[in-house]
Amino acid sequence: MERISLHDERRLLEQEKIDLNEEKMSLDHQSKLYDDCERGLQNEKKVLQVRYEQLLSETNSLRQEIEKKNAEFQKITNQLLQSTEEMQLLRSQLLLYEEDFQHEKKLAEALLEEKNKLNTELLKQIEFNKQLQESGSSGKLKQTSQHQNEPSAICPKCEMAFQNLSDLMTHVDRCLDS
Repeated sequence: MERISLHDERRLLEQEKIDLNEEKMSLDHQSKLYDDCERGLQNEKKVLQVRYEQLLSETNSLRQEIEKKNAEFQKITNQLLQSTEEMQLLRSQLLLYEEDFQHEKKLAEALLEEKNKLNTELLKQIEFNKQLQESGSSGKLKQTSQHQNEPSAICPKCEMAFQNLSDLMTHVDRCLDS
């Protein structure tokens, strides 16, 4: 019996040895898988670190670009505000110039009208003077020393009689204006 038990024990030991060898092989296999997995993860980590560095660099580059664009935007905004103010000032100046122009235009029209009126009056006065000269030479202007109370001059327009030439001239100015 002892032999049987020894033999049984040996078999048990061999079986245990086989089991242990199988377990060792299994562990070796798992260890190899773990090492392969670890190497794969290390490689992936390196790739991800490179990608992280690239993304960080791109992010910094984009931030700098954003800062530049913000500065440009602020500059353009300031220029726009300044241009708007300048346009408002120019519009104000334009309105003033337009008002001045309109005022000068009205003044020029009034002066032209006054000139035309004066030219017309001058022509009337010249015509009146001609008539007076003609009437003086034809005898319509009567001056006699004997008849001082008698009228000596007559208005050519309304034929009103006057005793002296100064009264006639005053009357003629008013008579021609009416």
